[in-house]
Amino acid sequence: MKTLNILIVDDHPIIRDGLRNMLDAQNDDTTFVVYEAENEKEAIAAVAKFPIEFVIMDFQLPDKKGHEITESILQINPSLKVLGLSNYDEYAYALDMLKAGAKGYVLKNVGPKDLLSAIHQIMDGNVYYSNEIANKLINHKLKELLLEEDSKAFRFMENVDSETPLSNRELQIIRLIAGEHTNEEIAIKLSLSKRTVDNHRQNMLNKLQIRNTAGLVRYAFEHHLI
Repeated sequence: MKTLNILIVDDHPIIRDGLRNMLDAQNDDTTFVVYEAENEKEAIAAVAKFPIEFVIMDFQLPDKKGHEITESILQINPSLKVLGLSNYDEYAYALDMLKAGAKGYVLKNVGPKDLLSAIHQIMDGNVYYSNEIANKLINHKLKELLLEEDSKAFRFMENVDSETPLSNRELQIIRLIAGEHTNEEIAIKLSLSKRTVDNHRQNMLNKLQIRNTAGLVRYAFEHHLI
């Protein structure tokens, strides 16, 4: 019989109790020793004091986000395996956890069978996502690949010679805006942060004395930028 030391980090006792009961009720060949924490301070203390091997980390905690706490505890023990847990199936939240070092992400409606599967797969060196999260990751990756393919059409913009006051980067962005791409899609395509794209969009509005996105699109057409 194997033993696995697990830390559950969640600010709601009912969630911690539910997860503990799931683990206690399992009947496979692993005995789970469960520790609990409800905030960053308690999580860090537990990781430093106890032989924790696996962490179930809530994403939405009162003091810090789960991905921030994940980064902190992995600095203490880089060998920890972390599974993100959340009510939210947003792609961005899952991505934050994965970038922080988590090896999986499931929703709080996870059943006992899937929870055990997630734990075992992650401990075996694999990654695990709930079906909802896996679909979002796949769809986002497909969109990213399509945008990468589209980007070939914009390379000529880098050395454009025009009387427009816009920079080469702004010319790229305005053309993507005219193509009905969202700021998030533009950020992915140009390897920028969404905030940087937002700033470029606002700078163009100010520079061209235009009030809104529709005006930017009209400007692009009128000045033959697309």
